[in-house]
Amino acid sequence: MEFSVTRLDIVFETVFIRPAFSVAQKTTKVLESIYDALSPRFSVQLSDLQVQPGLSFADVFVRVNIFGGNGQLELRVDKFTGRFQNLKTSDDVKSVKESLDLSEKAIAEVIPDMREKTTAIRTASWLNCGLDGAAAANLREKWVDASANVPYRQLGAASLNCPIEASFDNEEERWAVSFRIEPSASNSADLYFACNGLYAPGGKFSNLDERAEHMEIQYLGLLRHFGFEPPETR
Repeated sequence: MEFSVTRLDIVFETVFIRPAFSVAQKTTKVLESIYDALSPRFSVQLSDLQVQPGLSFADVFVRVNIFGGNGQLELRVDKFTGRFQNLKTSDDVKSVKESLDLSEKAIAEVIPDMREKTTAIRTASWLNCGLDGAAAANLREKWVDASANVPYRQLGAASLNCPIEASFDNEEERWAVSFRIEPSASNSADLYFACNGLYAPGGKFSNLDERAEHMEIQYLGLLRHFGFEPPETR
């Protein structure tokens, strides 16, 4: 069954082993470095650049809004986070990767003492499969293990929602993946699919490109397992 993505949200987050306290002292330099890296490729206005001094180190952050407000790059003392929403095309995803790569390198030039503890890549997508809501729910019910036998009608409920979710990992390669798939609550999509990866330094996938490629393999592999194919492979 062919699917198309009506919306994709991505969160990229690297947590540091030890707080990079120098962030609090170098907020302006960090912003300048990120601006110099991003502005030749993407539109970045002065109004997109934010600094929050804060009363404690936990409050301090540097933030850059990008992609017309659909993207946000944020550096705190303990982590670096990129949040991107309402992505539509593969070109949007490529732009996200490029902005993250440029920002990470720009920050490292100013804050060289950042040391990665873990990096998470979290995706949430809404998929159209050519199904109406009832058909999508019926498809989901076929996936549910009949042995679960939840007595929802006896308990007064009119319908049963059993999302499929699981997690798996490779300790030697130092990564883990979890996912959740269920009928979408949005009228514009049939299914909601969340796929999350967690990576540790010293593993098989050590940089953004390798981790992004690995996540794409997991994302498409899981959907294919449940009988869905992207249009370009048809």
